[in-house]
Amino acid sequence: MRLFPLRDALPLQRTSIAGHAEGGVDDAPPATVTFYQATPAKTAPTIEIVDARGCVVRRIDGTHEDDEGNDVPNVPNNAGLNRVVWNLDETPPTPWRRAAKWDRGTDGGVAVLSGTYTVRLHRDGMTYTQPIRVLRDRRVRSDLDERAGYALARTLYRQLDELDTALKGLDNVRVQLGERTPSLNEPTLAVRANGVLAAARSLESSISSQPVNDQDNDFLRDLLRERVLSMIGNIAPGTPPQAQRDETASLERETRDAVAHYGAFVANHVVPLNAALKSAGIAVVNLDALPPKTKPDPNADERAR
Repeated sequence: MRLFPLRDALPLQRTSIAGHAEGGVDDAPPATVTFYQATPAKTAPTIEIVDARGCVVRRIDGTHEDDEGNDVPNVPNNAGLNRVVWNLDETPPTPWRRAAKWDRGTDGGVAVLSGTYTVRLHRDGMTYTQPIRVLRDRRVRSDLDERAGYALARTLYRQLDELDTALKGLDNVRVQLGERTPSLNEPTLAVRANGVLAAARSLESSISSQPVNDQDNDFLRDLLRERVLSMIGNIAPGTPPQAQRDETASLERETRDAVAHYGAFVANHVVPLNAALKSAGIAVVNLDALPPKTKPDPNADERAR
């Protein structure tokens, strides 16, 4: 088993901090982790990117969905050479899994700061390491500029993560209660469940315009989540202009309010309802449930709901 040394990595020059290509063909990845193993590992290998302070900024494991809807390992486990791409980003935000694939959020996380990192490959109880030096984006004039852009990007990605975590919980309330409410025999409990269901729908519709097809973005009013995504798609490395700082501050206040409303909804509505459902011998609402995997319909671009 061998983890090969890595070259110095330079951020892509034609890609925004949000990971969206600015046109043309795809560039070669900025960093590729290559390892050799004579035989496949007993369990899937995992990779961690660790900063100079020892903090894990990126973990690569599990699977991702390809264009055919199949789960593909993020870290291959083949005999011989294996390669894993790292786009010099931190761990991505929580995706809104019941949204259409194109609307689930960003493909990657915040671009890491320049500096020296450590790649850790975990394989069958053993850990292999190699350093990697990430160079500063050539479009950025100084460390101060780089950190200013990084701070704004981190704020926006955190906002998206918090909003999508709330939307995931609201989706689960709506889907699970929508399935159970019609079969509730206790009228009082049914009325209560319907009230919680209505409140979840109202709160969800205040956070996102909930587009179904990508063309909907042209007609629906951008709400909080869409505004955060729009900002993420428009930021660039380096010190952000004042207008972007002002908008990010406004989004921060609105995100804080939305997250607080969601927390109050869970505490005042979901938790008491779950207690009543449990007493009645009915399955409680699981806010962390993931939607079932379904093969995407090539003729439809809809939210899997």
